[in-house]
Amino acid sequence: MGAKFAPSLANIFMAKWEEDVVYAAARPEIVLWARYIDDILLLWRGDHGSLESFMSHLNDNQVGINLTYEASTSNINFLDLEIFVQNNSLQTKTHFKQTDRNGFIPVDSCHHPSWLKSVPRSQILRIRRNCSNVGDFKEQAKILKNRFVDKGYSENHIQEEIERISTIDRATLTREKVKTIVSVIRKASLNVLISWLAPIIWDGIYNLKTLNEQHKDTRIGLFVFAVKKYVRFLGPFLETAERFFMVGHNVTYYVFTDNVKNVSKPKMGEGRNLQLHEVSADKRWQDVSMRRMEILTAMTKERMPNEIDYLVCSDVDMVFNDHMGVEILGDRFATIHPGYFLADPQGFTYERRPISAAYIPYGEGDFYYMAALYGGKVEEIYKLSTACHNGIKEDKKKNIEAVWQEESHLNRYLVYNKPTKVLSPEYIWDTNLPNGDLIKRKRFLAVHKNHAEVRN
Repeated sequence: MGAKFAPSLANIFMAKWEEDVVYAAARPEIVLWARYIDDILLLWRGDHGSLESFMSHLNDNQVGINLTYEASTSNINFLDLEIFVQNNSLQTKTHFKQTDRNGFIPVDSCHHPSWLKSVPRSQILRIRRNCSNVGDFKEQAKILKNRFVDKGYSENHIQEEIERISTIDRATLTREKVKTIVSVIRKASLNVLISWLAPIIWDGIYNLKTLNEQHKDTRIGLFVFAVKKYVRFLGPFLETAERFFMVGHNVTYYVFTDNVKNVSKPKMGEGRNLQLHEVSADKRWQDVSMRRMEILTAMTKERMPNEIDYLVCSDVDMVFNDHMGVEILGDRFATIHPGYFLADPQGFTYERRPISAAYIPYGEGDFYYMAALYGGKVEEIYKLSTACHNGIKEDKKKNIEAVWQEESHLNRYLVYNKPTKVLSPEYIWDTNLPNGDLIKRKRFLAVHKNHAEVRN
């Protein structure tokens, strides 16, 4: 693609286009949209006419993107895979292009013998990994064997490799690939830059003096719910916020509670004010949790655009323990869950039931984000809360509830609308968790409590 940075630039461009056009369309027919640079795999739950209409919509753009496509109800090629339907399930095997030529290095080339010996093995392993049926593997392995023999490799050696690899359970090979990916992701949570070029905010990677100057006139809101027994946490929350949260900046606290008259207002700094909003409390804590998205949608549409520029959304059963300032602000920011920042992504507690609007399939997702701290520009939080609220309503129509209520819908949204900043576990921590030695500054702490008692 020319210059070294061209693939990265193309990926950034296409990711932005997908966010604005593809994911914004929220078409229910899209089962899967997967892209590798400029190759796209789309699983479409609909007829050919609706697919054709959708593709015409995508190609009707001002940025010069023109998608050509092949559609089939039985088989399709994507990268080096042929994906086909067999016995009502998706199967795969290696796709050999018609223009494919025997480009393997001859056995008499000046490479190290061990390297030459490993080339057939790696190619046969690739075939085994790609072929979901053993019969397809054996057939395609014959093609490989003939190509290697043409290049001077020992036919007996190639056949021995084929027979040895054919005994390996394919699931073992695919798990090995997943482990490699998992290792990269686990390390990524300790990095300062993510694959989509968003920063992970850790202490020391920013110049606070410069950021404070840039945001000297920025208006910041802090949105929090304190209903039923959770009102007991509001006092310490506000008191510690005045000590550590956005100190020196204009802050409006938006507190929603069912007990306004018993809220004690702490001493406020200059440019900081408290708004108390009366709200009824639902009987179940799960409904209280999900109700926040409904109110957040209304507030970010009608009131907040005139009062603030950025909004931070938080749980109330927390206390500020160290500096939390404008370094967190961005179009969309979310916080890595402290219990999962080193976890295997296969173990993330995403909503895994396809029937739910919060569904995230295995293999999708970067981090597990905690709904106790997220935010962004007001207009971006309106988009986020609207999507989450609509998802909650869709689930209610089906008489189901996402596994972690609003947090499940939040994670679903952020899988396909990447945060522009990711906050490290410094910004949410629980002192009962392991690996605390990796977290040098614990800025926002969970209050220890009896969850059953508080939620009852």
